[in-house]
Parts: sequence; C-alpha cells; structure tokens
Amino acid sequence: MKALVEAIAKALVDNPDQVQVRAIEGEQITVFELRVHPSDLGIVIGHQGRNAKAIRTILSAVGMKLRKRFTLEILDWCRLLKNNSMLRKLTRAAMSVERARNVNAK
Repeated sequence: MKALVEAIAKALVDNPDQVQVRAIEGEQITVFELRVHPSDLGIVIGHQGRNAKAIRTILSAVGMKLRKRFTLEILDWCRLLKNNSMLRKLTRAAMSVERARNVNAK
C-alpha cells in the first residue's frame, strides 16, 4: 500500500524525488504520512481537495477488501508551523497513532 501511495504521488508532482511516504501501522488502522516538496503540495491536494480525496477513496476501497482501515495524512511542515489549527489536528492524529502502538505493544 505504501508503494501505491508513493506511485500515485510521484505521478502527480513535479519533484518526484521529494516524495516521502511513511506507514504507521496500528492494529486496525494504517496511517500513511505523505510529504512532498512545498511547491507540489497544491497539486497533491488538488482543487478543493479532489486529488487527496481520490487517493483516500482508493485507500478505502483497498481497505474494504483487506478488512483494514487506511488513512492518508498530507504533511507540510512549513505550513504546519504557521497554522496552529493544523498542528493541533496533526498532534491529535499522532496521539491516536501512539495509543494504537501502545495497544499493540501490550
């Protein structure tokens, strides 16, 4: 799945060498963190979030078949630092991933 997200992102962007995908696996959910060059962020998100929604839809369809949940987080550290609400959302997502890791460890 990580390779799928990476392939889709690389096909969209102008700087494919800057695409990074990190998979954080929990018991029931896998979070894919996608990082791209700041100039490619708009392309990956798309107009009104359409590209991001399309990638999430593909992940959801595959997840149904595999009986697992997949989510996509598109990260841009420059904007995160400027936008506190986005930082709070990311912090909440990271905390839920950490909780999932703790459950798996037990």
